Amino acid sequence: RFLSELGREGSYKIKPNRYVRTWRIMGNMDKDSIDHVRHVGLHALHEKDGKYPWLPLFAQVSGEVPLRDVQEIKMYPWFPKILQFSLKMESPGRVKLGLSSVKAVNLVVGDKMLQETTPEMTIDLPAGVTPISAVIGRDAGDQTAFRIEILDGSAQVTGL
Repeated sequence: RFLSELGREGSYKIKPNRYVRTWRIMGNMDKDSIDHVRHVGLHALHEKDGKYPWLPLFAQVSGEVPLRDVQEIKMYPWFPKILQFSLKMESPGRVKLGLSSVKAVNLVVGDKMLQETTPEMTIDLPAGVTPISAVIGRDAGDQTAFRIEILDGSAQVTGL
């Protein structure tokens, strides 16, 4: 039944919202990688030569990523779940993002960790591709899913 309903009006139709649908999620990190990120900072997740075990993950039709599908990393004190995507800009500009939840969520944009995470955030991006990581700590509690939507701006989500 799912395939026959796909694309029609109803719960299986993909909404026109600009949800981030292609993600990379952190797999099993070795102790050296964990120590490196803890000592250098979360922006180390974006190092070009970082040999992190990223795995592809696609969001559900609703745009949500079920957090049960994302492994908890044994990184004291956060024990986070780490998700990443990239945005491409043709020229420098602002992008407004909508986050489904902000409790115990840290965002790292390029080489900067944002000091405050709010449900709607406007960020400045340079031209080119910028990685963005969402680090969801254990303190997020019973949060079961996470979603980011591009609310305004010319950014495009790049592939895996």
